[in-house]
Amino acid sequence: CTTADCALDVCIGEAFVCAVRGDRRVVCWGSNQLGQLGDGADAITPSVHTAHDCVDSGGGAIDCSALPVEVLRADGGGPLLATSIACASATACAREASSGRVYCWGDASNGELAGRGSAARASQLSNVTGDVQTLSGGRAFFCATFAAPDAPACWGDDSFGQFGLPAGAPVSP
Repeated sequence: CTTADCALDVCIGEAFVCAVRGDRRVVCWGSNQLGQLGDGADAITPSVHTAHDCVDSGGGAIDCSALPVEVLRADGGGPLLATSIACASATACAREASSGRVYCWGDASNGELAGRGSAARASQLSNVTGDVQTLSGGRAFFCATFAAPDAPACWGDDSFGQFGLPAGAPVSP
């Protein structure tokens, strides 16, 4: 699988889906109310998804796309190229192809972007360092394992002990 016609990895959020295509480009579709599509738009700065308008259950227009939208890097580096992806409710994170670093976008109301504010484009998480090997998402949190024998790192909502740490223990990143 090396073309845009196939998917290497897929994740499903609450009202959106993302995939790493065979050419390593990341695409998302569905709701974009909190920047889940990663194309620089959100409910405050709507994108031009006019051909793919969606209607919410209340009858109002919402920002979304029924077709895949390419995720862009916040640093101006163009499209995000990745090897794997994970979704939470309204946030996505991907392992960048060349560096193994984590890039995330979407909602950050529970710390899903590791201390950064919400992001409508993929931003590198500076406090998730090392060569990430696996990346997983839960309702409002993510965890990663690394190539070096370091302990896994988790970030986001730990209100139910999802990180597997005793109450009051330091949380990384």
